[in-house]
Amino acid sequence: MRYGAADLWSSRITNIVFVLCMVPALISMSIIYIMNNDVVRLLLSNQGNGAPPKLAMDERFFFAMMQGQCWPALILIAWIGPKLIAPDLANDALPIILSHPISRTEYVLAKLAVLIAYMSAVTWVPASLLFAFQSYMSSLPWAFEHLHILFGMFVGSVLWI
Repeated sequence: MRYGAADLWSSRITNIVFVLCMVPALISMSIIYIMNNDVVRLLLSNQGNGAPPKLAMDERFFFAMMQGQCWPALILIAWIGPKLIAPDLANDALPIILSHPISRTEYVLAKLAVLIAYMSAVTWVPASLLFAFQSYMSSLPWAFEHLHILFGMFVGSVLWI
């Protein structure tokens, strides 16, 4: 598992795609900050004489955020998935690897663990951090009332993975 992950992190394209997968989380963090900061919302309003814009931080917001994260994560997995196994197949190393005291199941689970780690790093971990950020920024006791969102994001991400 560690060799597969190390090989993937050495690729510049993988690093670029990984960073691009974090862009929706950064945009969502900016939106959460703007919607919870009255001064910024007043500056964005029509020169202070109109009502400041307000976006509800509810299930729809976090669902849209999850969609924005999961589709780039699919591109990341489509890029790194073949790169995990292709070198073993191209160099005829798979029979040599499997001749050591490792079973096929262990080989597949190790490769799958790398994919799960990458997908977790771009789906439910940033979503949980955004939930915590919204809980911190909200002036109301927001987190306890919206725990179902956190649970839904985690279950949805695990299903996506």
